[in-house]
Amino acid sequence: MEFTEKIERAIRKSAELHDGQKRENTKTPYVIHPFSVAFMLSAHTDDENVIVAVLLHDVLEDVPSYTKEDIVKEFGSHVAQIVSEVTEDKSISDWKARKEKYLEGLSVASKEAFMVALADKLHNTESLIRVYKKYGDKVFEHFNSTKEERLEYLVSIQNIFFTKLAKHPLLDKFSKSLKELESLIKSKN
Repeated sequence: MEFTEKIERAIRKSAELHDGQKRENTKTPYVIHPFSVAFMLSAHTDDENVIVAVLLHDVLEDVPSYTKEDIVKEFGSHVAQIVSEVTEDKSISDWKARKEKYLEGLSVASKEAFMVALADKLHNTESLIRVYKKYGDKVFEHFNSTKEERLEYLVSIQNIFFTKLAKHPLLDKFSKSLKELESLIKSKN
């Protein structure tokens, strides 16, 4: 993927909007997540809008003052649509209900949104494996779900990815990471 002015603007915007935020269960600056996901995905697409969307994929969830209309103004309607398709509805307070609605939306999302969601879930799963190896079940004390519910959710996402993306190198990595997480969780039970 070629580095473009639009991608650089998205990097700056992501850093600005996530400034001061931390990743769940760590003291890691949150912005490392969208940057990591963009880096992962950039090896598998030349679509500038997909890379911009992945850099901004969590802003509608995590930055209430930044709206879809703001994304349209700064990055275009196509980027805004992709970001919208991978955004959870935070107005739903119940974790399970929110995830079910996300899965429903994902099942009809665009191929670009699938790619963003896949790279996002891969990075989240790899990050969870790292902290789970270090802290064990204590990691889940900070989540709104049990480890079993989280694993079930990730398996459901994987099933959607299999039906919509068929073969994709990141899907292979995600499947391996999910198996590793499942094995870790079962070994600690």
